[in-house]
Amino acid sequence: KSFHGVIWYSPTIFFGPFIWYLKKITKIKSYLILRDIFPEWALDLGLLKKSPIYYFFKASAQFQYHVADTIGVQSESNLDYFSKYKSQRRDKKIEVLNNWLTDNIHIKSSIEIDKTILKGRKIFIYSGNMGIAQGMDIIIDLVELYKEDETKGFLFVGRGSEVEKLKSKVKEKALKNIIFFDAIDPSELYSLLKRCHVGIVTLDPRHKSHNIPGKFLTYIHSGLPVLAKINKNTDLENIINSHDVGKVYSGSNIKDLYIYSKNLIENESERVIMSKNSIRLSKDMFSSSSATKTILETFVHNRISS
Repeated sequence: KSFHGVIWYSPTIFFGPFIWYLKKITKIKSYLILRDIFPEWALDLGLLKKSPIYYFFKASAQFQYHVADTIGVQSESNLDYFSKYKSQRRDKKIEVLNNWLTDNIHIKSSIEIDKTILKGRKIFIYSGNMGIAQGMDIIIDLVELYKEDETKGFLFVGRGSEVEKLKSKVKEKALKNIIFFDAIDPSELYSLLKRCHVGIVTLDPRHKSHNIPGKFLTYIHSGLPVLAKINKNTDLENIINSHDVGKVYSGSNIKDLYIYSKNLIENESERVIMSKNSIRLSKDMFSSSSATKTILETFVHNRISS
């Protein structure tokens, strides 16, 4: 077989040897789409220690960086991680390749909010993985502050290692303003998000690497303003603030987070503006055509039109 190039996606970090073999027998160029800097983020969160397992993972990741002619990272700050590596390999190209979301077929969601206790309320939704990396305990504390407010509700949709722990915390606090649903097909999300008012993004504060979560793309693609509980001075904070698509809180005071959330969900005129900004940002910055154009420029000399 003859190829013009090879493109692969990480995670996983274990395609390096296969890509090396393809390059050896075909002499093609390669492009790595890098979405997580692993195992560094796992080390930051205390999920890994500097043990033989960590160094095995690190060596595997380094090998895939070595065989890639171009590495597309997901944010500007990720470029800093590769600055030393780039200085050692001047033939290596490191560039920002924004995440993307395609225009999938949208179908009616199997989750019917009007048939739940959240009927008639303004809805905060969290959709996606609920794991250690998301640091979601503070969001349950936020839910508790709204427990006497019968005009607001919280909807959690997804799976993850922390789901049962979160459910137990909700039961312990006897909260009646939140519902959990298992993950649904992505094609159902659009219609569900259209029934909600604010999308929640949260990341564990121990995260040092920058990333743009997929749930953020899903929210803005649906025109949903974002409430983000993330570290200060991140690329995601800059995007949200500069494009006016939501509110960012970087502290640890739950009462302050409550004020941020309340101001956002109760200001309908502001949310309408943010909704328009979100859809525009999704099309301009996070489209599949834009990502395709960036990747293909690695393999051809002339600029490819989207």
